[in-house]
Formats: sequence, structure tokens, C-alpha cells
Amino acid sequence: MTSATSHDDDHQEPRFILYLQGAAYQTAIRHLAEWVHFALLPLYGKEETPSSPWCPLWWKHPEAVARLHGLFMAWHDLTSETYERSGPSSWHRDHLGTTMEELRDPRGTLAGCKAGRHQAKEAPLTEEYTTPPKSTADSTRRTTPEFIFYLEDDGYNAELQKLTSWVRYLIMPYYGRERSSDAPWCSRWWEHPEAVGRFHALWMAWDDLTGWDTDLTGPSVWHRDHLGPVLRALRHPAGPFAGCRPGYHRALAPPRVEPFPRDAPPPFTPAPTGYLPDGQGAFAQRHYPPPLRQ
Repeated sequence: MTSATSHDDDHQEPRFILYLQGAAYQTAIRHLAEWVHFALLPLYGKEETPSSPWCPLWWKHPEAVARLHGLFMAWHDLTSETYERSGPSSWHRDHLGTTMEELRDPRGTLAGCKAGRHQAKEAPLTEEYTTPPKSTADSTRRTTPEFIFYLEDDGYNAELQKLTSWVRYLIMPYYGRERSSDAPWCSRWWEHPEAVGRFHALWMAWDDLTGWDTDLTGPSVWHRDHLGPVLRALRHPAGPFAGCRPGYHRALAPPRVEPFPRDAPPPFTPAPTGYLPDGQGAFAQRHYPPPLRQ
């Protein structure tokens, strides 16, 4: 993809802001604030209402900083003169709408801010995961990324240790909205297999889409296609944390499954080949309305 046009010498190309610290972070957020204040809000900032909250001190909300910076990077990549002519339309369709909908959702990170008043929200607590003792075999080394459910024993525990650190020190501080009856949470989330699977997949996508060598649209795509669906599924009122309360973990029992019988007949008789020329099988058993008369 193309490189962004630089504003000045200290800002050659955007890099996702969650990787930056110190002076580099201050430089990045200063440029982000200029873009939000002089481009994004004048052009796309809808009026503040109870159903569409906003905070004038948006940079004090970590989630807003992360999402807006991802949107800023996608803007650089898709609206420059060197990009194809459909780039701006793609930015509006694939990045602007979803970012603003998430930020200005009445239950989102800006929900507590009203009439120019900033209200910070605390992220749900996450307990520290303790790795079980290692065995004598060294199974923790992996040369390529691998989904955690393929790992066993020490390999699984070592990967889970790293995953819990990533969730505790990045996901929850930046994206962990307050716990409520509509958005449950479990401080011992790693005891829920579904949460382990979804968070690990989210982490793998993070590595793939937010590094130095990824497209500038990567962070925005990660927010849209990966972060949002994962958090909505995990924190749904009927999701895996539905039975958990602050300081109390409760695993939900999975639905019961009966053993599959060895002599179970097939649900229909498949045709040997082609499109059922002999009038056999499931397709032939369907009833269709008669054709309309002309």
C-alpha cells in the first residue's frame, strides 16, 4: 500500500498508536487530534444526543484513541492521490461508518460523557493467570503461530500465559467497557474455553494486521472485522460469562449430545452422480408450486 503524506519531519508514516510510547506517542496523538478536530468532526461529526454521545476530551478514552487512530491510518492509505480512485469510497464504506457507530453507541466508551463533561470508566477486573508447573519436556517452543486449541500441556500453558498478559494489559485497558447486566464479564475468563479460543484468535489477527509490515488499513480492519465481533459474542447477555458475577466464576454446562449411532441411516438417499437425473434423493422429494400461467 501507499505511504501517507507527511505533515512534517517527525511524522513520516502513521504506525498504530498502541505500539508507541513516550515522545513517539505524543507526536502521534498530536497529529491524530489535529485530524479529528479539523477534518473528521467538521465533515462527519453528527450532533451530540443521548443516543449518540460524544466527549470533547475524547483523547482521555483509550478506546477512542485506538479506534480513531486506526481510522486515521486507513484515511492515509485510501484517500491519497497515489491510491486508486475507489479508495475514498472504500474508506467511507469499510472504515468510517463502523468506527463512528462503535464510538458513539449509547452503551459505548463515551456513554458517560454528557454536555461537555468527561467521565472516565473503569475496565472490568481481570485476575492474574498462574501458569501450572512445567514438565521436563520442552514443548513451549513454536516456530510458527498456531491456534491455541492445537497445543497441549506446556505448550498450551505457555501460550495461555502470554495470551492472558495481552488481554490484561492491552484489551481490557483499551477496550474493556464496564461490566453490566447487558455486558457480563468474568475476571477468570481463561476458565471459559470459548473465551480462550476467541481471544487467542483475536490476538493472532492482531499480530497479522497491526505490525510494521502490514497495510495502513490493518488496525481499522482489525477493529471492524475481529475486535467488535469477538467482544460482542463474549459479552453478550447469553454468552459464556452469563453466569459470572464480580468475584464469582461459574462455568456454563454445554448442551447435552447423545452418542451418534453407528447404524444411523442417512437423512436422504444421495444421487450417485450429477443433478439427480433419475428423480431420486432429497431434491426430488421437495414440492414446488406450479408455474405461473402466462
